[in-house]
Amino acid sequence: MRAALNGKVNKGELFVNVKDYDAKGDGSSDDTTAIAYAKAAAGPGGVVWFPKGTYIASTISIGSDVTFQGEPGATIKQKPGTNYFLVNLAATGVKFEARSITFDQNNAEQTTGSGKFLFNAAMGGATSEFHGVTFKNFCEGAVRIVGDRVSTTREVLRVFNCKFRGGTESTSGTYDTFTIFAADAAELTVCDSDFDHGLTLTAQGIPAITVGATVTDSADYTEVTVRNNRFKGYGRFTVGSGIGVVDSYAWATRMEVTGNKFIASRTTPIRGKVNAQNAIISGNMMTDFVATGTDFGNGISLVSATLAPVGGNYEIASNIIVGAPETAINVSQSSGTVKNIDIHDNIIDSPVGLGITLVRMENFNVHDNVIKSAGAQGITLSNCAGKGRIANNTVAGSGLTGIQTIGDQPSLDIHVLNNFVEASTASGITVENVRSLSLQGNTVKDVVDGGASGQRGFRIGGSTSGISTGQVKNNTAIGTFASGAYSLIGIGIATAFEDGNSWNFQKGYGSAAPASGTWARGSTIWNTAPAASGAVGWICVTAGTPGTWKTFGNIAA
Repeated sequence: MRAALNGKVNKGELFVNVKDYDAKGDGSSDDTTAIAYAKAAAGPGGVVWFPKGTYIASTISIGSDVTFQGEPGATIKQKPGTNYFLVNLAATGVKFEARSITFDQNNAEQTTGSGKFLFNAAMGGATSEFHGVTFKNFCEGAVRIVGDRVSTTREVLRVFNCKFRGGTESTSGTYDTFTIFAADAAELTVCDSDFDHGLTLTAQGIPAITVGATVTDSADYTEVTVRNNRFKGYGRFTVGSGIGVVDSYAWATRMEVTGNKFIASRTTPIRGKVNAQNAIISGNMMTDFVATGTDFGNGISLVSATLAPVGGNYEIASNIIVGAPETAINVSQSSGTVKNIDIHDNIIDSPVGLGITLVRMENFNVHDNVIKSAGAQGITLSNCAGKGRIANNTVAGSGLTGIQTIGDQPSLDIHVLNNFVEASTASGITVENVRSLSLQGNTVKDVVDGGASGQRGFRIGGSTSGISTGQVKNNTAIGTFASGAYSLIGIGIATAFEDGNSWNFQKGYGSAAPASGTWARGSTIWNTAPAASGAVGWICVTAGTPGTWKTFGNIAA
């Protein structure tokens, strides 16, 4: 049966009007049976048309291909006390599509607990698409898709231009809630949608998009695209098990998280595990964080893989992160190494903790980032290996060292090139205990007296293994440094080459090397009484008060 439509129906589609099958749409009558009759009349591949109104239904079972098309103002609202899915795919290979309609799970009149997603797709080969749909007042979550763990025939969920409102927050110790949950080798695409949970915290928060696994005995990779969405007020902050706004807990592959806005996040906006493979996280904006006092307040965080194997190939680029409660960008692993990381062109403003930190990475490039007013270090590396490059970064006003290696990294060959570090409260650039170092073209300006010891422009060497080979060329130190512009620490560099550096030299004149005062390494005193067989002057080779001085420039007899 056909009826006049105001919404889009594709050419050749059969559609039926639910009101022709005695649906009332009055917000009180039970229209479950009428919807079932209309769905059957539309037949496989047909369209069920919902005129403006509120249609009360318990569970709607989808056993064949069908599209629900709504007129503006059309809502399907779950009947009180249903306590189950509102829409449930009930056959393998089925395709369900919804357009321009509102689904209201009426969570205030359902009991809480698991098994109550608004939409559930857990049948092999199923495809689900939503265009211009509003999901509201859902119980355990809005949309759940679980694959059959066969990556060659992925189950598909696509969400375009939809709205998510008013889901249930998790309650610590009871059950977990989600907004969109995908697992087990599915394909997930969420684009141009608006997630707004508001700003009133009633429990433990709720994540927006979660990639997980229902079976953990093998790696079943879910393909993920999250693009151009807006998220406000999301993230679950249950102490000890937080979930980010967008969270890839298990085995995300070909993961693209690009162009999204994250506002008032209750935990880390983009969080996941380093079992992800081939990820691009770029062009996202994160502002107005809500600090919840947990350990999940980073901006972008890929942390140790609870489920093996370890992945790799990550690009984190062109993100803007303002005021992260902890570290702005964190990529870390507890054992083994994550390979091939490129972090570049990000703008990081005022994180409470670090700007960028890498732990157990192999082959990485951190370049062209701007980091301002980090509460701790600007950039840190620990337990890394292989080849690393830290280049062309601007790091201003760090609460500790601007750029720093931490601990013993004897298998790391590191290039630190053309960075500008200003006004850190510990050293400007510290590189210690690595296999080889190329330190070239960097500028460090001023070290603000923050009360820490060893405040230098450049601190190089190390107390455990030092540096095997190093080139230190064309670096510049400008301004004030409590402990000297440049210092070789501990073991230092076994085989070193230095050339063209400017260590903020202090220059003076006298008839002897200084016996008092604090001097930087490289400071010079020109001899005011030169004589045959004497010296042109004296140069400070070890910073201190007054430091260690040696003559330079022999004068012929």
